[in-house]
Amino acid sequence: MFNFILKSKASLAVIGLAIAIASSATAAEVQFTGFTQGRFNANAFANTDSLFNLVYTSSTFDNTTVGGQLDLGGNPTPGTDFNNLGSFTLGAQDQNYNGNTFELMVTFTAPATIVGGTSTIFTDLLIGSVLNGVGGVFIDFDNTVQ
Repeated sequence: MFNFILKSKASLAVIGLAIAIASSATAAEVQFTGFTQGRFNANAFANTDSLFNLVYTSSTFDNTTVGGQLDLGGNPTPGTDFNNLGSFTLGAQDQNYNGNTFELMVTFTAPATIVGGTSTIFTDLLIGSVLNGVGGVFIDFDNTVQ
């Protein structure tokens, strides 16, 4: 099995945007809580979804900024994911993943200041292409500034 933490410029931009919005409201450190869900090829969003022998497992997060920065990236093990954006497990069987997609929904449940204090939910959708990589799989997220 191959496990790794989902990291991309797009996912970091989502976190950065949320922190910037919350930080502009207050100089104090901010606690962020929420969860992720993923899906391959427009299936229903779920805590676990698979494409051939590639499995995505969602995560929850509950972390506080330090000096205006938030780090998510701990425990990249399916079933114990916490404080990251989820993980992938890749089986040993070769498959052709080219032409498939993966979408990650990041839902922030706190702080309320992310959305101006009128709601406690803020979501962002990251869309990526699933491609064959050398000895593995490459998930390429669109890094267009939004």
